[in-house]
Amino acid sequence: MSIEIETDMKNHSLTCFWGGDDIGTMVQITARDGEVKSTGWEQLQVEGFVQLDLLEAVNLVNALNKWIPEEMRRRRELLKKQIAGLKVFEKSVFQEIVEMEDTIVEVASRPLVAKLIDAYCPKAPERR
Repeated sequence: MSIEIETDMKNHSLTCFWGGDDIGTMVQITARDGEVKSTGWEQLQVEGFVQLDLLEAVNLVNALNKWIPEEMRRRRELLKKQIAGLKVFEKSVFQEIVEMEDTIVEVASRPLVAKLIDAYCPKAPERR
């Protein structure tokens, strides 16, 4: 028996399932393209998945908890470079994002801050 874990992810789902007496409960991250195929075999061709036991899941969370603030800081720096010296952005949401303290980014407000950063900060430097 498996249980779908509620998540805000659009392209992936999380499922909790029993991995047997030697492993215990596991989680599965499944990639999906949003389209339901007519057969299970066809569905497997467009979906990939990763299964993690408890320690692997903890290691993944720890790695992501390290990466997330670093990536948000990197994107804020890209935005800071883009708007530097442009008077029109002085009192904008863009300036507020750039000036957020790192402690705000790394605590409970992370989902909201991440959405703001993802929506307004560049994902890569401008190519010249």
